[in-house]
Amino acid sequence: MKGNLLLNHDLSASIFAFDNAIISPNKFITPNNGQDSGLARFIDRKNNFELVFREPVTETPEVADLNEWQRDLSSGKVPDFFRNGVAISGDQSYFYLFLQTEGVLQKINSLDGDLIWEKKFELPEFKDEFDRFVEQNRNNTFGRVSMLQYVHKMEQDENGVYLFLRSTDTYLPTILLVDH
Repeated sequence: MKGNLLLNHDLSASIFAFDNAIISPNKFITPNNGQDSGLARFIDRKNNFELVFREPVTETPEVADLNEWQRDLSSGKVPDFFRNGVAISGDQSYFYLFLQTEGVLQKINSLDGDLIWEKKFELPEFKDEFDRFVEQNRNNTFGRVSMLQYVHKMEQDENGVYLFLRSTDTYLPTILLVDH
């Protein structure tokens, strides 16, 4: 077996998410999904520091109301509970947040959480994914919900941020590159 375990951190279950960005062994960004009035949370374990940043798209309800979700989904609307979902990429200088249901990419200053710029994408792939989301949720059984997710994964390097779009039946897998 090659490779040695160098470090192991236990994290609170309340901050677990599927899309985290590891900045260093002690620093990472995790989606906050509108909780605590923020889209994401920067955690620096070494300095015992946390920063919740970027105002949510909509207020996140305290309790999930499945009946309200079903009404929204049946009418082709994204429930408010989903609208604060983000994909994340980050490094020591910048964080990128992609607002999954809005099609908006934001570049954030890592030091203070301030917005540097944002860009809204209106791509045919997004229209196709939204239509799939609506149709799939209209046909789902009560309580079963498919998420709207335009970007499957994000990474960045010196050239910019790469957005791997969710594949659809109509479009080939696509990677967008947006310069810094």
